[in-house]
Amino acid sequence: MYIYEVRNTFGDMHSYVGRAGVGTAAGDTTLQAQKLLHVSPFFPVEGEYRLRVKVKDNAKIRVLMRYSMNGNAKLTATLRGVAERLTFRTVIRAVLATGQFPLRPLVSIHVEALRLWLKRVPFFRRPAPPQPWSRARESTGR
Repeated sequence: MYIYEVRNTFGDMHSYVGRAGVGTAAGDTTLQAQKLLHVSPFFPVEGEYRLRVKVKDNAKIRVLMRYSMNGNAKLTATLRGVAERLTFRTVIRAVLATGQFPLRPLVSIHVEALRLWLKRVPFFRRPAPPQPWSRARESTGR
């Protein structure tokens, strides 16, 4: 079972829940879900997410998230890593190794938003948030 959370800078969150790897190669799961949460003021609340998760025997994890509207990819994000036990020590080591600081994602998001706003990219107002979770369906496509 996978639970993936989508959050925005307003503090809203929506979780998608899907079954892992039914009818696919071991460690390879692709899920699809309708976009329900206003995440960015530069994209409408429409389209779908496709989440592909690959887990190798040596605990290597690869995640690809693609946001599409009408079959056209609008945003792709990837994450690669190695599964580790979650402890205070591993969290501190990861923070120091990557040069992260607590507000860096928030600052980065707002800097990019300012750049898009200055380019006059269309702006979508924030609607009321949806229910807290929904079910993702398994995808047969890649």
